This record gives sequence, C-alpha cells and structure tokens, in this order.
Amino acid sequence: MNRFTSQLVFCSPDRILRSAVIEQDDNLFITNLISLDDQLVETSNTLFFDGILSGGITSLKQNCSGEELKQLTADFHYIDLRNLVSEVETSADKKPLVLDFGSLDMVEMNKLFIGNIDFLSEYSVFEIIAACVYYPAKILRKQTGIDINSETPIILWQNVDLVNKLITNKARMKNLNENNSF
Repeated sequence: MNRFTSQLVFCSPDRILRSAVIEQDDNLFITNLISLDDQLVETSNTLFFDGILSGGITSLKQNCSGEELKQLTADFHYIDLRNLVSEVETSADKKPLVLDFGSLDMVEMNKLFIGNIDFLSEYSVFEIIAACVYYPAKILRKQTGIDINSETPIILWQNVDLVNKLITNKARMKNLNENNSF
C-alpha cells in the first residue's frame, strides 16, 4: 500500500483537492482519498511530494489510427507535441486542449515538454494536466482521473508555479509508480 500527497491533487478539471492523500494498492488501484482537513493526526507512511499529483498520461497516437484520431478529436484542440509547428495558434473556439506526446516514456515526454515550453506556457498548469490526462482518457472512454476504485499510475508535476498556476522552464513529470524509486 502506498500513500502519496502534495499541495494539490488533480482528480479532474472540476475537482482539484488540497490537503488530500491518495492511497493506492500495489496494482495501482486507488483505495482511498483521505482529506487531511478531517484527520486529527497525520496519516502514517505518507510520501509528500512538492507539486501536483494526477492520474496517468494517455497517448491517443498509441491507441488510434490516423483517421480514427481525426474523428475522435474533432471536438478538441488536438496538439501532437512531437510535430508541433512553431506557429501553432491557440484555440480561439474554446475547444478543450488535448496534448499528445506519442509516447509514455517519461524521459521522452519530459524532453518534449521542455522543448515546447514556449507554447505550453500560454496555458495554465491545470489546462495542461487536463490535456494530457483527463481529456485523452475521456476520448478513449477510459477512467478519466483519480477516484476511489480507479486504476492509474500517479504522476507528479513538479517545479510548477503553484501560486500563479503556471508551468516553469524547470517543470517536469515523474511517474511515482515506476521502479518504486521515490
């Protein structure tokens, strides 16, 4: 059993928790979400991380063919971060943003993340997390976020500006379940 906490837990675009602990079993199932505001004592064996915790990142390119991808993302502002052109316009029609790394390898995703920091800095950190985690899962009709009985790796979004809700040029993502190296 693992317990993780940070300043914020991104469950969905409409549900961002403060002072919460994610309890997760060894099969990556969320067994409990514990509000620290309701606790008289701190939960034991809880690992604190500086940043924002979210569910796992989903790559649409790894799950769909080219034509299927176009159909599924018609109602979204889909951005392939591997092939981002320098003059990408932000979506004026307010379609939800979907970001695709085309990979689930953390090293590769972090390189693409930092390589596109100028473009990404136009969005709030919560829009970016939703675009990588929530909306791609929703498109694929998968579990969309952190909730009790959901199965998902836990991603730490570290070195973000929590006050202004923005990413920084030092922002990185880390899968807390990989290799159990905390």
